[in-house]
Amino acid sequence: MLNVTEPAKDLLQSLDHPAGTVVRLEPGEAAGTLSLRVGQPQVGDQVVERGGDEILHVPATVSAALDGATIDTVKTETGRRLTISRA
Repeated sequence: MLNVTEPAKDLLQSLDHPAGTVVRLEPGEAAGTLSLRVGQPQVGDQVVERGGDEILHVPATVSAALDGATIDTVKTETGRRLTISRA
């Protein structure tokens, strides 16, 4: 299972998206990359919730590849960004 820290949940929950859609962590354009996209929930997604809100959907293949990893935030010159690390 992919873990998500409270600061990362704060950031994810602040992202706007149209009603009926969810924020998804999907494979990126380049090999070995990931990106956040707005899309439809899919059967089999790992769903990260906070306060009853679904704040992130992760496809089963991505969740399996990141099993045991943690999504957190780091502070950069342009603001907070998400990072994924393994313990």
